[in-house]
Amino acid sequence: MIDLSENNEALKNIDTHNLEQLHGFIFNKIQQEGKKAGIGGYLERRSLYQKSEVFRSDSSNFRNIHLGVDIWCAENTAILHAI
Repeated sequence: MIDLSENNEALKNIDTHNLEQLHGFIFNKIQQEGKKAGIGGYLERRSLYQKSEVFRSDSSNFRNIHLGVDIWCAENTAILHAI
């Protein structure tokens, strides 16, 4: 599990608005743990949404709750969806 919550101290050392830095953080974490993929948490409180107007609910409020499950892996990695 990759923690992208606003409580993750390691995220305070990177610019989460910079996609290259965020991508590097995520894939370094996957590599450090010896994994092939990483998963982001559902209902995680994330401050990084403030970088995009997509997450603005009105003129002053941004959504900060993650409403999905992220899967990060190498490009062209096959993903099996079982139902």
